[in-house]
Amino acid sequence: MLLGVAATVRAEDDGSREFELAARLLFPKTENDFPAEDVFPVPLFAVNHPFRSVAVRMPLVYALDRDGGVYVYRVGTEDRETNLRPVKTIGDAGDGDDLRVFGDALVCTDHGGLQVYSLDAPEEPKYIGRVGPNGTSDYASSIVPYGSYAFVLGKNVICSYDMAQPTEPILLATTKTDRYGWTGCAVENFLYVGAFDTERNDRDGIMVCDITNPKDPQEVGFVTTTRTPYHLFPVPEKGLLASLDADTTSNSFTGANVQVHGNSAIFSTKDPARPALAGEFRRSGGRSATALLVNDQAYLVCEGVVFRISDSRLERVFSFFPGSTLDAFPYHGDSDGEYAAVVSDAAVFVLRSKNPQSKPD
Repeated sequence: MLLGVAATVRAEDDGSREFELAARLLFPKTENDFPAEDVFPVPLFAVNHPFRSVAVRMPLVYALDRDGGVYVYRVGTEDRETNLRPVKTIGDAGDGDDLRVFGDALVCTDHGGLQVYSLDAPEEPKYIGRVGPNGTSDYASSIVPYGSYAFVLGKNVICSYDMAQPTEPILLATTKTDRYGWTGCAVENFLYVGAFDTERNDRDGIMVCDITNPKDPQEVGFVTTTRTPYHLFPVPEKGLLASLDADTTSNSFTGANVQVHGNSAIFSTKDPARPALAGEFRRSGGRSATALLVNDQAYLVCEGVVFRISDSRLERVFSFFPGSTLDAFPYHGDSDGEYAAVVSDAAVFVLRSKNPQSKPD
């Protein structure tokens, strides 16, 4: 268990060089940056901040922009620290908030529903159709996998889906809530939802739902957080890791001393319905992050810095020069094997652990 609130992360790399930057995936800003057959209008805000989410199934990475465009990148072992352009692009793939790979399908959020693409040919996602609520009032922010199910979180709503056949999702239920849920994770029989209240300043925190019956999520608890939660990750034997907002609206650093614009916290889930704060950490977490588990070692991968999650602290093990995250929404990262990817406004950073996954005997 992590002990001590308001602990401080190390200010320099520990020299282990446990990671490397595998590639930078750049947003196409002109027609020449697109595959010849896939040109579509670039969003007006592309110069400043187009990306929102990424899904990783190596050697392919699927990135989503805020206008609903999907960009497919191929990352090879020879592409270390290379700037890559997409090999395939798709327009109008949902509302531009989140995307995930489930088996042989790529799914994108669409106002509580899902836009579904077949990955029979992984570099050429083929559109299948849309499932979910027909209205446009349900604002979707995040897709949370849960075994053969998935939950789409949004403003005052949780949509439950059966994903047993990934190319044919089934909407099970639409559950109304009184919270703006925009990030989360599911562990055993509980769904943890990072939420905030747009009208009251005391409601930032983690909503806990019993999902014993995925068709009927039931709120059983709420834990306030000191700052807005942008991401929630389960950490084996340690509990729940929350990636939190920064203390200021700006961030300054030098190339030799990259600092994360955010905070993070660990919550004990000894009582899974009532997470208890076990430690807070500055200069970590933030708007863009993901978690990576390699050989039973958990890492927090942030925009600019990778931290090893140890017994009583976050240990800084690798840094890279980040982009920007100007939009005050979660930037969804992902991981696959020894690879992890985090999103900035104009690029996706793909990192590789130098401690590769053990192979079975």
